[in-house]
Amino acid sequence: MKFVPGCCHCGGCGPATVDATALCGGTGSPLTGFTFDLRDSGDTTTLATQTGSSASFTGLDGTLSYKVRVSKTGYHTKTSGTLTPGCGGTSTTAVSTWPTTYSRTWHLYLNDDMGQCPHEGVTVAVTGDATASGSTDSSGNVTLSLSSTSTSVTQSL
Repeated sequence: MKFVPGCCHCGGCGPATVDATALCGGTGSPLTGFTFDLRDSGDTTTLATQTGSSASFTGLDGTLSYKVRVSKTGYHTKTSGTLTPGCGGTSTTAVSTWPTTYSRTWHLYLNDDMGQCPHEGVTVAVTGDATASGSTDSSGNVTLSLSSTSTSVTQSL
């Protein structure tokens, strides 16, 4: 009989774990209400599904590689890079995603000798990865709702 240093359950591979969270833009607190799909390394087959702000897939074959896909209505569906936890190991990933629709407010003021005077009735048009237009109110503000057409975390507007 041979002894292999570090052998866990000699003749087999100890169970592995993949942990995942969904973060808005890759930073901040975990997002809630997401579906986490554990996928094969080719991203073709869903092996397990969990819902919440994070997921922990346990009892996995540590010799295989996996990916985690996160999805939620109103957010971009994103997939992690390849994860290979190893025998008895744990791989952890944070998957970056963000809303497909978002709002931004612009403030238009005229700076003169009297200070900042708001501009009312000015049309503001946004083009690029999202498009929208609207007119400023009496306070010089316009809020536009933008629908992202890009899957890039950085939007060009």
